[in-house]
Amino acid sequence: MDLHLYSGDDLRNSQSLTIDGNEYKFSFIADVPGDNPDVFGEFDNHELADRLQRFKAIGDDDRLDCEMCCFYIYFQRKEDGLAFIQKLNAYISQRSRLLREAEAF
Repeated sequence: MDLHLYSGDDLRNSQSLTIDGNEYKFSFIADVPGDNPDVFGEFDNHELADRLQRFKAIGDDDRLDCEMCCFYIYFQRKEDGLAFIQKLNAYISQRSRLLREAEAF
């Protein structure tokens, strides 16, 4: 099972996007299910965003704007973006491990 994990290099400096009066200077933009088809084959980016929100991987100040084929999330602080990437990688790794264990069973 191939995994595509993300790093701080995947956090982009935004062009100071302002939404609802809040300035978002950083963004993470990727097709996470497309990058990890063995792990998220049945997910689209909306379903992944819903799942990550339920697991509290997305902070209260983070702004989601996903499309079916692309995961968009914006951050006011770089630290928030890096924390999100760490949680996303943990979720990808854990889901992969559980799928491998299920296949072996």
